[in-house]
Amino acid sequence: MTFRLFRHLTIHGLFCAIPVDLECALPGDTARWEMSRVISPDEAPPMGFNLEAAQFSVSFQGFYLFREHPKHSRLSAYGRSRRPELA
Repeated sequence: MTFRLFRHLTIHGLFCAIPVDLECALPGDTARWEMSRVISPDEAPPMGFNLEAAQFSVSFQGFYLFREHPKHSRLSAYGRSRRPELA
């Protein structure tokens, strides 16, 4: 499945994926979204994009919202900030 990706202009890292063969309105105020790129099945998707979740979401809503994860996250595997050990 090939998706058009739209980037939210005010919420950093928020993307909306819509299949290219589907006409669907963007969620919320469409002026806050900007076309980012198209991803095809043979391309590596952005970090944070989950194909199974996208297919499920699209079947109900017509779009898939996700947050792109930075390559170098300061969060641990459990989602907590790493803190230096106190002596």
